[in-house]
Amino acid sequence: MHARGAGLRGARLRLTACALLGAASAALLAWGLWPPTSDTKLLQLGSGQVDVPSLSSTRGQEAWNLLLEYPEQVRVGDRGLIRLRLWTGLRDALKVTPGIQGEGADGATVPATTVFNSHNVIAEARLDLPGAQVRPYEAVSEPLLPGEPAEFVWSVILSEPTRHQGTAWSFLVVVEQRTQAQNRIALSAQSVQIDGVTLLGLRGEGARVAGGLGMIGSVVLAMPFVDQVLRWLSECLRSSR
Repeated sequence: MHARGAGLRGARLRLTACALLGAASAALLAWGLWPPTSDTKLLQLGSGQVDVPSLSSTRGQEAWNLLLEYPEQVRVGDRGLIRLRLWTGLRDALKVTPGIQGEGADGATVPATTVFNSHNVIAEARLDLPGAQVRPYEAVSEPLLPGEPAEFVWSVILSEPTRHQGTAWSFLVVVEQRTQAQNRIALSAQSVQIDGVTLLGLRGEGARVAGGLGMIGSVVLAMPFVDQVLRWLSECLRSSR
């Protein structure tokens, strides 16, 4: 009787340990695999204008939109993606003007027909994020065509569990086709803020490895109970016949 009671207590302790290990391992895996939430900023450029040298300028409406998307948190050691999409909403004018909340830069209003017929228009962007590994780390350029967006994507890896603050720069380069003369216009300097995070001191990869091993361990611990449950079900089926 005493031996049976001790066996039951041992089984309960083992079952409790199995449940706790499984729950903790599942939490580690969920944290290590769950996609981070993203912050999205839409910057509409407008108000004010500065003529671009060597180009005839006209007064127009708002034309440029910049959509910046970046993760609010990135697990230390994991890779996060930052996207910047640039497009114009009008076909009759190519307008570059100061941005919202002081993030923009002086720009210009230029007739789109004049620009695209006699000039090559290039979108350029660069991401500065001190303390992070950024790829590509240099400025990236992409040809711009009327009605088609330009998109830039950076991958970032954080090595420290701290807040990283940086800037996503965007520019417009207008190149005259005949003389190759260039005019470079600053569009915006949008702020980027990403927190590097860990869980109980574990990085993303460490949490996934620990969670996976813990799940395997919980399954191993649960095997005797699974065997007992299967035997009980088998006996119930026999008795019901």
